[in-house]
Amino acid sequence: MDQDRLKKLEKIKKLGVNPYPERFEKTHSLEEAKTSKMGTTVRVAGRLMTMREMGKLTFAHLQDWSGKMQIAFQVDEIGKDKFDFLKLFDLGDFLG
Repeated sequence: MDQDRLKKLEKIKKLGVNPYPERFEKTHSLEEAKTSKMGTTVRVAGRLMTMREMGKLTFAHLQDWSGKMQIAFQVDEIGKDKFDFLKLFDLGDFLG
């Protein structure tokens, strides 16, 4: 692991987040989430394939066995702390 990734890992741990949880209970595959009714609460997981930050908005693509999904994070919706937490992710990380 390179030094940058190790530093990010330490920051995640200091925030009290387990970077390697034993399990994550997802409710939908990415494809099922894309076709679910608007307003349905879903819990998905996938591998981070791309991430582009544009000021107060970040776009990312997650991929699982069923396909790929674009997600967007807005600082006004999730708050500055969670938005800054996104910067600790690297391409290829598994998120859920």
